[in-house]
Amino acid sequence: MYEEPEALTGVFPQTAPNPENGKAIYEEKCLACHGDEGLGNGPDSTSLPNAVARIGAADVAALSSPAEWYTITYNGNIDRFMPPFSGSLSEQDVWDVLSYVYTFSSPAERVAAGEQLFADTCTECHGADGSGAVPGAADLTDGEHMVTLSLGDIAQKVSTGNGDQEHVFSTVLDTEQIDAVALYVRSLVFPLEGQAVETVEEPTPAPTDAEDTGDAGEATAVPTDETGEDETDTSGDEVIEGTATVSGTVTSGSGGELPDGLEVTVQVYDHFEPVYEIVVPVEADGSYKVSNVPVAPEQIVISVIDYAGLFFPSEFYIVEEGVSDIDMPVTLYEVTNDGSQLAVARLHVFFQFTGEGTVQVIHQVSISNRGTEMVAPERDIEPILNFNVPEDATNLIFQEGTIGDPYVQTSTGFGDPTPIIPGESVYEVLFAYELPYEKSLEWSLPTDLDTDVAVFFVEGEEKKVESEQLSPSGAETLDASTFQVFVANNLPAGELITLDISGRATSLFSSSGNTLSIVIGAAGLLLAGFGVWRFFWADRKDAGVDLDAADSETLMDEIIALDEAFEAGELDEEDYLAQREALKEALNDALAEEETA
Repeated sequence: MYEEPEALTGVFPQTAPNPENGKAIYEEKCLACHGDEGLGNGPDSTSLPNAVARIGAADVAALSSPAEWYTITYNGNIDRFMPPFSGSLSEQDVWDVLSYVYTFSSPAERVAAGEQLFADTCTECHGADGSGAVPGAADLTDGEHMVTLSLGDIAQKVSTGNGDQEHVFSTVLDTEQIDAVALYVRSLVFPLEGQAVETVEEPTPAPTDAEDTGDAGEATAVPTDETGEDETDTSGDEVIEGTATVSGTVTSGSGGELPDGLEVTVQVYDHFEPVYEIVVPVEADGSYKVSNVPVAPEQIVISVIDYAGLFFPSEFYIVEEGVSDIDMPVTLYEVTNDGSQLAVARLHVFFQFTGEGTVQVIHQVSISNRGTEMVAPERDIEPILNFNVPEDATNLIFQEGTIGDPYVQTSTGFGDPTPIIPGESVYEVLFAYELPYEKSLEWSLPTDLDTDVAVFFVEGEEKKVESEQLSPSGAETLDASTFQVFVANNLPAGELITLDISGRATSLFSSSGNTLSIVIGAAGLLLAGFGVWRFFWADRKDAGVDLDAADSETLMDEIIALDEAFEAGELDEEDYLAQREALKEALNDALAEEETA
């Protein structure tokens, strides 16, 4: 998972964005990854470790505000291999690019239809040009305000009247018409046609060319200045000031032999702008080495292997003053699209009530890959990781990411094409949605993967909760609100968890304007406040993890889970040490029995 950058504030177009200028910039800097229509299928997209955002898709473009996309474009997000363009594009250039990107999801005929609907229903207050004809009417041409609104936000304001009952247009316009009006309103700040294409200043070329010297394990990088003269020769062993030797060992995390013909790409970033790149072969013993790589303090170095259509990166290294040797090991995994080695280590679901006819449902899912291969879907095939969302759910949001980046819409909810490396609890997702609630709710969740433990929290002691799969486990209180707790352990894939809730709605956040944004941010607080480990350990133990009868593999899994819970602060040290000692003794006994069997 990755951390979505927080939208910059106080940034907006100083002059009308020019999509034609944006087109020239897009084709130079964006098309290789995002594709000629912004669908994430550019020629370089197949070599990236994550799905490229489908910024040209209408459903994706409707979810984020221009300010959010500006932030990502300007500052980048290196964890998602999205470079920043602050060093090569001006602020206005970025707005121009966004204006062009919006043309992908704004068919001219729909915008024209929206313009006519706007003229028929909106000009009396907002004026023919949208700038506001009467006192109090919003200026829809005010870029500083409009860049903070997503297309969905605009459509919602049109639909609900933004709190003004006289301007509720959902009773006059259908959903398609409201969306068309929203498209037209956005075009008041981000026009779909511009002036003649302006000259785009060519950025200084990044020093990325590389030539092989013909000797095994050696390569010559030839970054050039504006005169075309060679600046760096990495073929020798003599250390040049301002450079470092980057080396490392490639190992197979899957336990097999390394494939032949591997190459490592060593990259250097300066403020997330790529400034150097060289490709060198991996030797038969798994080692690689590059001498005289030009580096400077605070720059970032990373080594990457492109294998089986996926990227396998080293950890990032931030260059320190005076460094001359940088060790960058890389772990390579074989790749499979068999998801049978995946399991849900922990599932937490919260039900919170707004008192306004809705219940908010939060899912936190932690997934382990218990095999030795990286699990990744084949390209253009439905993701292996799929999450079910009820058909009548609304306002689906994520703690990180959106539909289109990296998640994809499916017929039963959403999927995630993110590759999953081997390990315990190596993947986590936190998402939430709203369901209608009128004194009762019949809720169900199919388990697509084996699930070790599932803990459900239902707000309100007065609620009646019934489930065939879940067992009551007491109650927990947080901020004067009580949650009933229910637990299930060792659920097989294909199990249908059902939960019937009835009773008057109450709300933990009713005093602060309960919104999904508040809830998604509070989920970590809820999990910490409840001491989830108590349910995870005690109820697993009660549900059949018999220390005397468990095999060594089960006991090792328990030790791993215990260690993770202690590191997460879910268990105090005294309890942790006592429980770990009991598990170790049981493990030693189990290993002895298995050895003599």
